[in-house]
Amino acid sequence: MKHKIDIDLDTLPKKVQDFIAAEIGHCDANNVQVWLSATRSVDFDEDTKTQVNGYFNEVNEKDIKNGYHHELVCSCGKPLQEWLKLFVHESCHKDQFLEQDPAYCGTVDGIDDPYEKLDQWANASLPIEQGLVKRLIMFALNLELNCERRAVQKIIEQDLPIKVEDYIRRANAYVYFYHVYGLTRQWYTIGKEPYNIPEVLAIVPTTLDNDYTVLPDEIRNAMLKYCYGM
Repeated sequence: MKHKIDIDLDTLPKKVQDFIAAEIGHCDANNVQVWLSATRSVDFDEDTKTQVNGYFNEVNEKDIKNGYHHELVCSCGKPLQEWLKLFVHESCHKDQFLEQDPAYCGTVDGIDDPYEKLDQWANASLPIEQGLVKRLIMFALNLELNCERRAVQKIIEQDLPIKVEDYIRRANAYVYFYHVYGLTRQWYTIGKEPYNIPEVLAIVPTTLDNDYTVLPDEIRNAMLKYCYGM
């Protein structure tokens, strides 16, 4: 399988090299392609040209014929301290999928792909009653919370050069953001990620055992102000 590695892995700290090599090996064994881009962001959707920092997702039918069914993508055109967190996060989505974790592979009201249904609602291409929207939001939120808990465990076990408390703050900003996504129907733009905004990071919790069914007013107001200018 041919991976797309656009950065020089040999320049990374040995511990990071070993970690990434192990993750690539795990991907090799499970028909997942890895793309480490040298850019600051990547296209998530070829049609809408939506820019994201990274993702783990199914690949198109043409690539499936080339032997792999999913891809793990990370934009690495930024400091190691930034993109390594992202790579860990996306590698945990890979783990969720391969383990068929219900948090990742579950359904909502019989909908096989709740995340896709939520995207259709956000893009105004599908009318959905508000109760179902809330359930879809909570599915996505819990999927990401499960992923973030895995990421913290992986950071600790692999002794990666990432400050755990800093990562947890960023994780909470990302998880809570799903409530704001449900309010605004708009994803954040590159450069206004809630997990990169100091004013948001200063007020989010430092643990991952919070009540995520409710969005605290202070966090909501900060995200609306600094992510959307509202």
